[in-house]
Amino acid sequence: GARHAPMTVAVEALVEGKAGTPEYDTYTVFDPKAPAGRAGLDRAKGPFREALVFVIGGGNYLERETLAGWAARAQPPKQLIYGTTEVLSGEEFLQQLAELGHRSGIK
Repeated sequence: GARHAPMTVAVEALVEGKAGTPEYDTYTVFDPKAPAGRAGLDRAKGPFREALVFVIGGGNYLERETLAGWAARAQPPKQLIYGTTEVLSGEEFLQQLAELGHRSGIK
């Protein structure tokens, strides 16, 4: 089969409720319908028709387009909102990697 970006694999597992997969079992899910103080403890059962995917840190257009493509091909199609604190170009991403390498002593 076709290779998928790690984020798409994780979102698919969460949205489709694929229990037993590392992507499903290691992510915390916040269910707005869960009782106060229980969000993330009790996992809502999928599959879901809608998802909000938010990246803290750099997101990118390829990631967004890969997710949008998966959502459109899913049966039934999914409604997906993608957000991030910062959208990086390829050049900006490489600059951040270089800075992290420099700070950690990797040349």
